[in-house]
Amino acid sequence: PTSPCTVSFLTSPTTSSHFPSTVSREIHFAAHHTTHHLASINFALNSSGVKTGKNIGKAISTKTHEKVKAKFIYHSAWFCPFAHRSTIALSHHEGSVGYTWVESLGWEQRENGDGETGTGKEWWYHWKNPDLVRVNGKGMVPTLVEDLGGEF
Repeated sequence: PTSPCTVSFLTSPTTSSHFPSTVSREIHFAAHHTTHHLASINFALNSSGVKTGKNIGKAISTKTHEKVKAKFIYHSAWFCPFAHRSTIALSHHEGSVGYTWVESLGWEQRENGDGETGTGKEWWYHWKNPDLVRVNGKGMVPTLVEDLGGEF
């Protein structure tokens, strides 16, 4: 299969071109190109009301990907309207996208050095999750990170 070969085809009605290749590369190309055509045929048939098998024209890598539920860490904030939109999108894809919600922004009241806590805005601290800041330097939400088991 790794044997060298020459691929020839017409580049115009009167000119042919020749390119070096290998048998395995050409078999690989033919298989992928066939999958592409099957996907186009499947789409056309389904659009015409003809039901076909759900895997016709689907690459093996796509079928494998569909079996694996993607896992993400979702840095969010309950009060952020942009995060709300992302939450809706993630909910829509719930069957194929798994995620762990991490509340990554917030406010907390802090004591001064004397152990006192006041009620004014100067006593409130806006915090950002250190993991969020590590993967998104500005600490903006929403941020979606592939869950690599603690490695970023």
